[in-house]
This record gives sequence, C-alpha cells and structure tokens, in this order.
Amino acid sequence: MYCGVDLAVKRRSTVAFFDGKGSGYLIEIGNADLPDVVKVCKVIAVDSPLTPGKGYRDFERCMLRMGLKVFPTSFLKDLYKTAVELFRGGNAIETHPRSSFKLSRVEILNAGSKDEEDAIIASLVAFLHTRGLDYEIVGSDGVIHLANGLRAVINVGHETFSVLALSSSRACRSLCTLSK
Repeated sequence: MYCGVDLAVKRRSTVAFFDGKGSGYLIEIGNADLPDVVKVCKVIAVDSPLTPGKGYRDFERCMLRMGLKVFPTSFLKDLYKTAVELFRGGNAIETHPRSSFKLSRVEILNAGSKDEEDAIIASLVAFLHTRGLDYEIVGSDGVIHLANGLRAVINVGHETFSVLALSSSRACRSLCTLSK
C-alpha cells in the first residue's frame, strides 16, 4: 500500500490508500489514530512540511520560481508540529499535491472534496517515489516530492477510487540552487 495524507490540525485528516494496481480507498481519521493506520504503507506522502524553516525553505523558493504557489513553513507551524509528532523517524516524504496537479495532467471524475483529491494525488506520489519516478526538488533544508508529467484518470466513488489510466514520463531530481 502507498498512502497519501492530507494532514489537518483542527479537523480530521484524509488518507488515501493506493494498492499500486489501480484501486484505492479513502478514510477520514483523527490524527491520534493516524500512525497505527498508516503502518501498512510502504511510503507515506504527507501534504505538510516535514522539515523546519524560517520563512520559505530553499526548495519552496524554487517552487515559487516555477510558478507554484506554496506557503512558507513558518506560516504552517501547527501543521509542521503535528506532522513531526506523527511521522518522526518513519517512512514519510513531504509532498504538495496542488503543485503535482499543476505539473501534470490528472483528471478526477466524480471528485469529492479537495482534501480527498489531495490525499489521492499524494498516494500516487508515494507510489511513483518507490519506483524512482517522482520529481524531487532538493534544497539545503529539505526535499519535496512531486509528480511531474503524470497522466492519470481517476474515478472516485463512495470511499473508494480507481485509477483508470496512469503513466509518468518524467523522473527528475532537481537541486535547488539560489543565487544571492
């Protein structure tokens, strides 16, 4: 299983479990129960900062230069603290589903909430990561994992989803270098 977590602080988080073969399911869960539930996952892609930062981190500034909209970690302090408590020392990677969506061609049929969409995209990033097909932007203060060039058609049902078509053409590791 590959997990995508749309982490929340004041409400329930949304988790997508993708089997890597085309099927998945969605749950909403309280954060206290999250570590036990995601133990079955090879990789957990979390829509939350996993490394600290004051202002924008290096790779976030690179993302901004690419036209991707992100908030600085300092703006998401509570989310960052929650993520670190839940995923410390685990098999979690940081992702930003909206950026993956923008860099890819993904069609989500019968879309549910934005939280569900983000969790599903995050689960696909986790899947791509295990195959070396994700797009990594590496800064001096962290790494973010995205889908770039992903083509997918996803049908969402009641608490389930099916990936009807999936291909990824661009795997890349980009070192973020900023000129002062």
